[in-house]
Amino acid sequence: MVDLISYEKEHGNVVTFTVPVKALPRILGRGGAQVNQIKDDTGVASVDVDQESDEATEATISLRGTKTSIKNARSEIEKIAKEVSNEARIEMEIPKEYHTTLIGSGGSSSKFQPLLLRLNLSSPSLCSPRLDHSIWRTY
Repeated sequence: MVDLISYEKEHGNVVTFTVPVKALPRILGRGGAQVNQIKDDTGVASVDVDQESDEATEATISLRGTKTSIKNARSEIEKIAKEVSNEARIEMEIPKEYHTTLIGSGGSSSKFQPLLLRLNLSSPSLCSPRLDHSIWRTY
């Protein structure tokens, strides 16, 4: 009985904090893969996410586990949330005559009309002079 009480004291810690809703897809990952990886890596017992409504801008995350596992999981989650908040997304339509130049000759078929490129600029700090650029094509 004493061991059970001791175990519960060590593993029964709960911490609640908020993150931007727009970071949830990255925190959770496809099919929960990212959040499960965080749980496996940090040893946190549970991660619960509560979004009050579809219009909410913040979501509440509750972590349960040891103090160390909670600290590590929270750090990982806040790191992801910070990366998302430091991103700027710009969408623009590119005229067809530039498609081959941008995506190569294989992208010149009719299935790419209209082509919408998404430019994702991310940086540890938006004030940083260096930006990492990645371009996704959608069709």
